[in-house]
Amino acid sequence: MAEVDSVRVHAVILTRDRPEVLERSVDTAVMKMTPCDVLTVLDDSSLGVVEENAAVLATVAHKSPAMVTHLIPARLYEEIADVTVESAPAWQSRTAPRDIAPLRNLALLLSTAVRARTTVLIDDDICGFDLEMTHKHLKQLTRGSQGVIVGVEIGGQSEMDTLTRLRDALRRVKLRQVTDETPLDELFSITVGQDGVGDVDYGVVSAGYMAFNIHPTQVFAFPPGYNEDWLWCLMHNISGRVRVVRSEQLVQHAPPRVRRSTYNDVLFEIAGDLVWDCLTEYLSGDKRPPIAALCALACHTPSREVLPTARVGELLEVVRKSTLTARLHSYLNACGLRAVEAVMRSGELATNERMILTEWCKDAIAKHKSFSGLPANETVQRVIAKMTVEGRK
Repeated sequence: MAEVDSVRVHAVILTRDRPEVLERSVDTAVMKMTPCDVLTVLDDSSLGVVEENAAVLATVAHKSPAMVTHLIPARLYEEIADVTVESAPAWQSRTAPRDIAPLRNLALLLSTAVRARTTVLIDDDICGFDLEMTHKHLKQLTRGSQGVIVGVEIGGQSEMDTLTRLRDALRRVKLRQVTDETPLDELFSITVGQDGVGDVDYGVVSAGYMAFNIHPTQVFAFPPGYNEDWLWCLMHNISGRVRVVRSEQLVQHAPPRVRRSTYNDVLFEIAGDLVWDCLTEYLSGDKRPPIAALCALACHTPSREVLPTARVGELLEVVRKSTLTARLHSYLNACGLRAVEAVMRSGELATNERMILTEWCKDAIAKHKSFSGLPANETVQRVIAKMTVEGRK
């Protein structure tokens, strides 16, 4: 059995209410795992699904040489809060139901408690990955005390926000890459391949499948809301202490269904996109620690071009000029176009868009400070390591 202080690869799968997708992910992970590896499932599911997932993991653990552990985020939150000064730590709160930053931050704390040579974050709807290849690749890139984050090429269903997915689908229609006979879900599929350029210092990579080796002193919180992974990577770049690389490894994003974005989904994504645009616009080329970057960003005034009303208006103008068939238009409506139009009609964007960045920065700074002492906190690490062993299947 792999002990938590002598681990080669620690794969952390994040899941919520998708047992059939989780089973596929777990089966893929254990194919390349050894007795020196740990597989942790952070299971944010409802009670009935948690029990179903536990049965799947018990079966996998019986066959796998790796240590397989099943952890419930709510219990971890409670145990960590019990040994820290904050009774309701800010970093644990979500900005919206889709805000996955608190779970990713639990995974970061797991990485400091289970000091693996390679930690890999995996969303449950990612498939076709190879942990052995990832570990070897990260090992080759690790140099001295500099931290390394390695991402991958992701094919399959687009992971992008609703506005970008709709825009890309409309472009494909315009270029006649899809017709009225094309299977509808293919509107949002993306095809990537080996480009022959090798590793690229890419700046940002998706946490859908992301490996890293970062010293606890270099660990800071994923920021809240949408684009949390890209923002986290960009802040590492700005800090200058961690290299962010996109490798040629190809994985697939294969969710059970295409997202049907709602009004609230669109607002959630638009806020994260605005923060991303402002951070790249204002701090490009700077070198500052995360808290300084966040404080500087709070003073930034977004340019008109990146404001949500401008982006939404541009998309709706493309829709107005397009020649969509009734079938394609109906499908795009179901996948978020109707919600985008409703957001624009409501006037909510025009009223609140100038406050989005200010409010986000205030929240991000509070959560950064709330989290900052935990990665090096020995008591917190002992609690997490203990729960990891107790959660073993």
